Amino acid sequence: MAESTCVVCATSFVLPEGRGRPRTVCSKACQYKRDYRSCDPDRRRERNREYNRRWKIENPEKYRAQRARNVEDPEAVRSRSRRNNRRTSARRRLERSARGTSGSYVWRSGPCAVCGTNFVHPSHTRTCSTGCSKALAADRKSERQRAKYQRHREAIIARDGGVCGICGDPVNLEASVPDLDAFTIDHIVPRARVAA
Repeated sequence: MAESTCVVCATSFVLPEGRGRPRTVCSKACQYKRDYRSCDPDRRRERNREYNRRWKIENPEKYRAQRARNVEDPEAVRSRSRRNNRRTSARRRLERSARGTSGSYVWRSGPCAVCGTNFVHPSHTRTCSTGCSKALAADRKSERQRAKYQRHREAIIARDGGVCGICGDPVNLEASVPDLDAFTIDHIVPRARVAA
């Protein structure tokens, strides 16, 4: 196992065995500092270009195989490009939010109110995606419906004094719904019959 030195905090760490680019940082925290705080985008872009140029020179067979694979499967190239574009746009949004507001947008970053993942978005939203915002809206709607039911329940108990409106027997207010004596709200005359 080879050892390397972190470029951010200068501590030594063991390089893991495996494929890909050798690590230059010891942890995710150092990676974040390197990518988003201590380095401007132009310098980072130049460093990536330099790494790619060196990699092409040092690994000509792998580079030729990669080029051949790109020619054979253009859909894989497009999907990889889309994935990289999403990563780049997320990184730009994060950099923009770190710089502060610009224009008419107010950038919000933090955990999603539904799923808890961290996100950056140029609005006052509390959720990271459309799915989470729909789930939050459904939760709010069910809370409103529960509150409305509770208000109706209290009003009917106050009006009828805990007596059934159909049979006149007392209602057990502590029983839950499967019990026959439990309190439930229902129309004495169904709405379908009133409309007819």
